[in-house]
Amino acid sequence: TALFHYHLTDQAPQQIWILVPPNRTTADSQYRCMRVKTKLSAGVETHETSRVVSIERAVAEGLRFATKIGVETAIRAARNAFRQKLTTPAKVLKTARELKIEPFVMKHWEAITVE
Repeated sequence: TALFHYHLTDQAPQQIWILVPPNRTTADSQYRCMRVKTKLSAGVETHETSRVVSIERAVAEGLRFATKIGVETAIRAARNAFRQKLTTPAKVLKTARELKIEPFVMKHWEAITVE
């Protein structure tokens, strides 16, 4: 959802994806809950009516969940963010380290940075 919010992907999500703690349950089909053990408050920006993760976190989490959103979608979103100068590779790596998901980002790093 955040990748679409930042115009990094053309694919509109069918549901709003939200990050929740591993023990959280919901029956609301409006949301796609992604249970994560990462810090939920890190890299979150408050907008008028909602909270959205930062571009750096959206790119890093996109790569983390590449198997769910599609590897090609995650890589294309990261490339778009860098090409449009919305963020830098260093900022995404810093965020990935803070979230302890750097191995997932590094798994796709060469495909992102080499065109």
